[in-house]
Amino acid sequence: MKNYNHYRRGYFMPPVESTDWVKKEYVDKAPVWCSVDLRDGNQALVVPMSLEEKIEFYKELIRIGFKEIEIGFPAASETEYEFCRRLIEDDLICFSKIVRLIEEYFRSRSVENGTDQEEY
Repeated sequence: MKNYNHYRRGYFMPPVESTDWVKKEYVDKAPVWCSVDLRDGNQALVVPMSLEEKIEFYKELIRIGFKEIEIGFPAASETEYEFCRRLIEDDLICFSKIVRLIEEYFRSRSVENGTDQEEY
């Protein structure tokens, strides 16, 4: 092969190999699960969920103990926008970081539309 000197290895091994999990005889803490069922890109459903179905499903995920739940981006569709808005208005989100991100989006959208920012 000509000029093989300017080809470099395209992968690199991790700096420290850690296979401690293989040596464990039992699980010592619960894994962190994240539900992605409420995202706007769920093409697996023939008929997408309605707003009320999304709210009901969200409440069920909270009831069974999910701590991380991904939802659709508010700008993706009107249903996603309304879903995010309902989560905020009905005080259904208990994750302060996510609330801040969504509220920032709604504030920017309300400024663009000329509505009162304090409404959200």
